[in-house]
Amino acid sequence: CIKPDLVARGLSNPLVVVSGAPNAYTSGSGTSFATPLVAGLAACLVQARPSWPPSTIARALRESASHSGNPDNHGGWGIPNGLAALQWLSSTLAVSPPQHRFSIRLLGPNPLSLAGDPLSIQFGLGESDGTPTRARVRVYDVAGRVVRDVYDGPMCCHETLAMSWDGRNGDGARVRPGLYLIALESGGQRRGARVIVLP
Repeated sequence: CIKPDLVARGLSNPLVVVSGAPNAYTSGSGTSFATPLVAGLAACLVQARPSWPPSTIARALRESASHSGNPDNHGGWGIPNGLAALQWLSSTLAVSPPQHRFSIRLLGPNPLSLAGDPLSIQFGLGESDGTPTRARVRVYDVAGRVVRDVYDGPMCCHETLAMSWDGRNGDGARVRPGLYLIALESGGQRRGARVIVLP
């Protein structure tokens, strides 16, 4: 069991001065500052994601933190990232699509660290008349711009393919950290799954 789960700032935290001066601030240090910082972040996630149980909130904070790819007993999963935790979505949270349906799944790691393993992608077209058809798996940024084509080729019914994305664009350069959509497109149909890319 890895402990601590997360770490947070405990040195020179800005504080409001209680002297009554409206614009007066000071700073304080100590381990007791870390817990309320993370607890406050967790409370924000509870309000923003009311359907998430506490265990999912904790998991989102851990898996989107700065050392999520290599946790240890010194710093746990690292420093939490509120925005990344808010946008975090594990493939286990979504209901797995039935077999033989038009679907795409991200098997991890998600979030994707540019310094870690590539993202595994599994997709299939489901039922058809047996005639091979063309399918494409494409990465989009939040503005809807095409980042890279992961797959573009023929597929047959009931066939499931697995590909990977290493966090690079079509020119081979690393993409910027942020939220991306991995979309399966074929025959006028489209399904997508979100992935967060970390530095």
